Amino acid sequence: EDEAESLAEDIDQLALIAIEFPVFMDGRGFSNAAILRQQFNYRGELRAVGGFIRDQLCYLSRCGFNAFDLGGEDLEAALHSLQDLNEFYQASSDQPKPLFRRR
Repeated sequence: EDEAESLAEDIDQLALIAIEFPVFMDGRGFSNAAILRQQFNYRGELRAVGGFIRDQLCYLSRCGFNAFDLGGEDLEAALHSLQDLNEFYQASSDQPKPLFRRR
């Protein structure tokens, strides 16, 4: 339930930040990850835990997550999910320029 801003003072001392998704429909984790990566320049491990689903892995990665607690998910299928989409219109932590700026 903590906001990303609450970690600002200690961000350089944290090797791992885990963000809990209470349910897959809760988008706060996406926002917090983007804030940590873009506003606070966090470069450590950012792990998604809890109620996210495999269909969200590609989007979680775009927001800055680089680790996932998959529970009982099939690892091979999850790895393929990271490549579900290969082009995006919007800017993100993994591509700072929107599509119209890249063309």
